[in-house]
Amino acid sequence: MFQQRLQRGFYQSALDIASSELGPGIRTARVEIDNRRHRNPSLLVAPSEMPWPQRRIYVSPQHGIITGSLPDRTFFTRSLDLHRTLIGGTTGRLIVEFTVSWLIASILMGFRLWFLRKAPHRQGSGGAAIHDTRPQVIEGNTNVNRWWRWRSLHVALGTCTGLLVIFIAWNGLQFSELYGTLYHGIARSTGQYDYLLDKPKPNYDDNSQPNLPLDDLLAQGLSSGMHWQRIAVQLPSNADDCVTIESGGDFPPSMTQTLYLDRIHGEVLRRYELSDLGPFAQWNKWSYPIHVGTVGGITTQCIWGATMLALIAMPLSALGMIYSRWRRGTRVTPSRAVPESLAMRISVTILGILLPAVGLSILGIIAADWLLVPWRRSRRHSTPSE
Repeated sequence: MFQQRLQRGFYQSALDIASSELGPGIRTARVEIDNRRHRNPSLLVAPSEMPWPQRRIYVSPQHGIITGSLPDRTFFTRSLDLHRTLIGGTTGRLIVEFTVSWLIASILMGFRLWFLRKAPHRQGSGGAAIHDTRPQVIEGNTNVNRWWRWRSLHVALGTCTGLLVIFIAWNGLQFSELYGTLYHGIARSTGQYDYLLDKPKPNYDDNSQPNLPLDDLLAQGLSSGMHWQRIAVQLPSNADDCVTIESGGDFPPSMTQTLYLDRIHGEVLRRYELSDLGPFAQWNKWSYPIHVGTVGGITTQCIWGATMLALIAMPLSALGMIYSRWRRGTRVTPSRAVPESLAMRISVTILGILLPAVGLSILGIIAADWLLVPWRRSRRHSTPSE
């Protein structure tokens, strides 16, 4: 059906309909095509003098009309804004990144503490020993008390979902403020985004010549091995620009090929496969489908949803442990010696470098601790010894 549409000039007629209906002051910047369900194309349009923001419209070439458009603020866009920024702009974006970064750090530290607890008679700072915490008497009750059940639930959830939560959250950090800027800055400075930034510049004898019809450009890309299931066409913004086609097959990431075509003659100026890109650029292509769970379809999304529900239950189980100890009048957190080692310091340093929000937080904690040292010493000297 895709080839039949190309032969009928289906997609160029969608551009013509949009141009006629919207008027000369509006231009189509991008055409998106999903052939898996034989859908009509969607167009991203914007005023000619102001390319942003763009509005999505849907065109039916069969009926020769614009069937509708999405408003600027839909339920999805509002939910996405809440998810990314808490509807708080850059400040909210930083809060989300801070929370996600410490979520990853907390899970990693939870694994670390769990394995330390399983090590019998391990010496900690000050000569204290960490003993095995297999079922034992706690606060005078048996190991089937409420605290033990909350602890068992917390450990079971963390063990089963912890690494998957880290995997999902880490891929979402590519869209964050600090980590995302660092990631994309390294990728850009090492030339891994050159395939997008360094577009070929064709030499035309006469720049006033009209663009080749969109269907002819798509047919040229198809004859060059372009994936046809999902296609996004970035139309030229000026006379010296070329046509950019990103295409993908049935599997994520959605765009695995990038083709640059001569807008007048349709010649392929440059072509990139996913394997031609650097590791940072490749992972950037995978990060979104992994984060939203489109890898593997509805099965993966169900697993991701169950994992997020388990994540919500983990702080609740932690609060359950705290509350059960508080009811007995004991410390809300068990006191135990944690050994200070070079490996631990190196691990925390690496974690702080990889997650800037965590690193800055740790530096702030160290600075606050250093500033409070004189105050703690003065309190210690002013308190009479027993």
